[in-house]
Amino acid sequence: MTSVYALDLVSTHYPLGAKQGSQDTQRYLISQALGTGPVAQLAQQLSRQFTVPLIPWAAVAARVPELDGASSQAEVSSKPCLHS
Repeated sequence: MTSVYALDLVSTHYPLGAKQGSQDTQRYLISQALGTGPVAQLAQQLSRQFTVPLIPWAAVAARVPELDGASSQAEVSSKPCLHS
């Protein structure tokens, strides 16, 4: 099971004493997947050992650069983990 979606983070910055602020939008592509095979077997074993239900889950988020060419590289962050 894999899913991919876009997420826009919108921030509004208000200078001290200002009534209006400026907005900044950052776009991210996010993908997540449920682990299968040996990873799922490991999660099952650890679930029995620690009596906590664990789910093998992985996700990655990549910041999409601006289209005006101001940024040429995407920032990538990934955190494989077992969720309970």
